[in-house]
Amino acid sequence: MAVVITWLRCVGRCAGFALLLSAQVQAEQLVHIGTSEWTPYVEQQRADAGPLGRLITAVFSRAGYRVEYHYYPWLRGVHLLKTGRLDGLAP
Repeated sequence: MAVVITWLRCVGRCAGFALLLSAQVQAEQLVHIGTSEWTPYVEQQRADAGPLGRLITAVFSRAGYRVEYHYYPWLRGVHLLKTGRLDGLAP
């Protein structure tokens, strides 16, 4: 039960994050999201990036954007976000 509640909290936070990010990336049609492998929620081997990837992709596609996922260790993703090479980070 605790795992389900934790997962739902994560999904809710990521959906809110994706909505906030979509307002910041209005001029571009492609959004670059950095993430790490976090099985079973985010998986590099899956074409849809896993359940969390599907959620983020769905939110952005409703706003007219395409999402491209880039898999990095977390600290490298933070650095790439700070230097403007990524548009956002997902857990």
